[in-house]
Amino acid sequence: MRRIFNEKLPPLEIILFFSLVLGLFMQRFYIDSIFAIKGYIIITVITIALLLKKIYKSKFEFMLYEKLFLLFSLYAIVRTFFSYDFDAGLRFILGYIFIILFYVVTRYLATFITEEVFEVIIFIVSLIFLSLSLFLFYFYNAYELDRGMYRLIGTIIDPNIYCLYAIIPFAYFIKNLNKPWWYIIGFLTLFSVFLTSSRGGAVGLLIFIAAYMFYYRSKIKPIHIIIILIGSLGLHFLLINTISIYVEFINRFFDLFREELNVDAGSGRIGIWLNGIELFKDNVLFGIGLNNFRTLNYLNFNNLHYAHNTFLEILIETGVIGFVIYGSALFLFIKTKTNENSSLIIIKAILISFLVQSVFLSNSLQEIMFFMLAMYTSFYTRGYNYE
Repeated sequence: MRRIFNEKLPPLEIILFFSLVLGLFMQRFYIDSIFAIKGYIIITVITIALLLKKIYKSKFEFMLYEKLFLLFSLYAIVRTFFSYDFDAGLRFILGYIFIILFYVVTRYLATFITEEVFEVIIFIVSLIFLSLSLFLFYFYNAYELDRGMYRLIGTIIDPNIYCLYAIIPFAYFIKNLNKPWWYIIGFLTLFSVFLTSSRGGAVGLLIFIAAYMFYYRSKIKPIHIIIILIGSLGLHFLLINTISIYVEFINRFFDLFREELNVDAGSGRIGIWLNGIELFKDNVLFGIGLNNFRTLNYLNFNNLHYAHNTFLEILIETGVIGFVIYGSALFLFIKTKTNENSSLIIIKAILISFLVQSVFLSNSLQEIMFFMLAMYTSFYTRGYNYE
């Protein structure tokens, strides 16, 4: 593989990048304002303040799909100025503006990060993230009580979103099956995912494995996964000393279809999606504006839920125009060739898993997705796509 990394890694940029990644995984800790001021937001602002001139002068290449995501963001922001609930939309306007700044900062800092350095940072951050999440779960009630089940949220704010973040350490464990220390990460990841009782989280891990095997054209040795899986389940059982939680978790999978297909149920996704289609019919071209779905869903159908489907939410809130721009960006990203390069494949498989899970989550402003996209593009444009 062509070596195109910087020979000297500047300490300031490395420290800022590490702090940015760590801040991303510490979503639970924030300053409450118009929107949550989280650790990675503070690091982004500090980076801009310290390195604005360097960022401005940097000449990293933007891909067409990045430009389309920017176009989508600008269009969505302008559309929201004319929305029914501007106050609700304002939070997302600020969110999109910041996501753009965060993405540019990540792309800039990523130019100083080699594959090896990135994996070391992911290992350290994952160890902190997983260990602290388990500590908070057991000693500081970092869980969500759902139908009698204590669902881990750890350093994140939602058990399903926690599983999105957990895919990253799990992915790099899969990539490094030949390195014993990564088995610690694999074990902690699966153990914590069990504690979330997230159906989507379990499916997300399977989707990642399928995508990784598809792009890498090779088979993962199942014995490694089985060892970690049995070990995680064993410790989980010893700690909870009951099988009732497993029975409940399995029942949740069977209940999934009954609940979601129940149009009359308040939280059934099918019912919510049908409401969304009715809203879309009245605003086909331009949509209803960012973060307006919940407001109009309540006013029209007495239902205070989000869409629980990122793609449907984008279609409803930005109309056909926004959806076509967004969909085109995704298509161009998926179309990029990885040439069986492990660095690109691992990140692409992570992003594919994120996208599939987004069918059941409202994720249009999920920072971790844009972070991984920035890393993928940075590696891709620096030559990782060449063997």
